[in-house]
Amino acid sequence: MKKLVYGAAALTLASSAFASDTDWSAFDQDVEALATSIAADHDGPKVGGYLQTLYTNNSDNDISGFAPMRARIALTGGRGGYTYKMMVDAADGSDANSDIIRDAYVNIPVSTVSSRFGRFKPAVSRNGLTSGSKLFFTARSPIGDSFDGRQDGVGLYGDFDQLSWALSITNGADGPTDDYLIALRISLDLMGEGVGNVEGAYNAGDEIGAT
Repeated sequence: MKKLVYGAAALTLASSAFASDTDWSAFDQDVEALATSIAADHDGPKVGGYLQTLYTNNSDNDISGFAPMRARIALTGGRGGYTYKMMVDAADGSDANSDIIRDAYVNIPVSTVSSRFGRFKPAVSRNGLTSGSKLFFTARSPIGDSFDGRQDGVGLYGDFDQLSWALSITNGADGPTDDYLIALRISLDLMGEGVGNVEGAYNAGDEIGAT
């Protein structure tokens, strides 16, 4: 009698261990949906960067040779609407601010706007805000060069259809003392999708854009 009971139990376990093709297909769909959900909620960390080497020839100062102008390595990522960026520069080039740590900030969503805390560029000049890898010339304009440096502080950013704005309060040129730099920038896309974050026609669309 005991042998029959054990045999029946073993037969039941064996039958439950083998799933049908339909069950496996449903299980794969559940795993894929979970992976997609996690990927949408968690982006990164991603490592990127770029290198720009400049050749200079100046006979008056006996200068002739190559030197790295920008050598950037960036770490970016995010989760649940929160994003972060950490970028360093290993080149002692001709940029206005040659600090090793360039960007080090986190973006936090607050209602319909985004707040930023850490070290970043105050939003003043478009030429100064454009990445060095997307400039038409390797050097910035005099105005862009003046507002190319990063500062520690806080900022708010928002978009309303074609209107974009940015407000920041940073330490200013005197560092962590009594003076601050308060910058407010408002831009309006008049035609198409605007000018974009590049100079010239680099990666531009077929439509005419104006900001």
